[in-house]
Amino acid sequence: MQTIDELSQKWRDLKIHTDTNMHQRYDSSHPLQIFFGYDVSGERIFFLITPNVPERLPVQSQSIDLQLSQRHDGFYTVLLRLLKPDQESVFSHLCWDLAESTRSCQDDVAGTTMFLDRFKKWQRLLEHGRPGLLSEAQIKGLIGELLFLERHLFGRYGIRVAVQGWLGPDGADQDFRFDDYWYEVKASDPGAITIGISSLEQLDTDKTGQLCVVLLNKAGSDLQDAISLNTLVARIRNYISADRESTDMFDQRLEAIGYIDTREYSEDVFVLIRIRRFLVNQMFPRIRKRMVDPSILKVSYDLNIQGLATFEIGEQE
Repeated sequence: MQTIDELSQKWRDLKIHTDTNMHQRYDSSHPLQIFFGYDVSGERIFFLITPNVPERLPVQSQSIDLQLSQRHDGFYTVLLRLLKPDQESVFSHLCWDLAESTRSCQDDVAGTTMFLDRFKKWQRLLEHGRPGLLSEAQIKGLIGELLFLERHLFGRYGIRVAVQGWLGPDGADQDFRFDDYWYEVKASDPGAITIGISSLEQLDTDKTGQLCVVLLNKAGSDLQDAISLNTLVARIRNYISADRESTDMFDQRLEAIGYIDTREYSEDVFVLIRIRRFLVNQMFPRIRKRMVDPSILKVSYDLNIQGLATFEIGEQE
């Protein structure tokens, strides 16, 4: 395995010649014939040489051109070309991920299918306008939502209804919404004294719901209870795998957030300390839209956790 930094450096070191293509084998130990380089116009290219013609190619995108051509030796070339130079870092990460995710393939047929299926996932992320990796804060927030889904909502609502209620990735004001109830989930450090509310809409509803604070400690991977985003996603996928509709819906929510199961999401590891839940009813302290002048377009505020003690729900409730 090589790292994305190593690939990026090799790409920078490769000289560009405007009169010919310049390319280099990705990794001599890789089971597939994968190459990276530049074309005659100096644009970055990444391609797979395979004896098998793909049955169906992904659709074209605005930033990455995909072409299939047959070589003189009868093999086929599946070529990706970066069309937007300002997305160089994204393209490098995509190509690295395509190579590393296919390293375990058994043959060219399986490898070509894996390569193109993986590219389709990246295309969907780009279509959602989320071209890069999630930040550490976003990773922590997603882990918080998934832990709450796993620990509380599967048992209360069942797998399918719980996954259907995960509407935050699609732009809903609260992370989880059901017919008569809602849940807003915040991931936080155990020592935090405040909870940040990033918009009025998050708590501005007449329906009763819960503000749920998932307390996570950054940890080392050697701890027994430590979890990464990848391990948590895999665990939930395995738990719901018998329900195909729920699994597909779960994956769609992850793609909407910008998650793809790349190795880098195994690096940030956390330990769950506890989940605190607070009942948000008519008495709960919050800022409502009706309290704010219409000329004020955006409001964010912090809640003091100690001041919410009377609203806290017991762990068994």
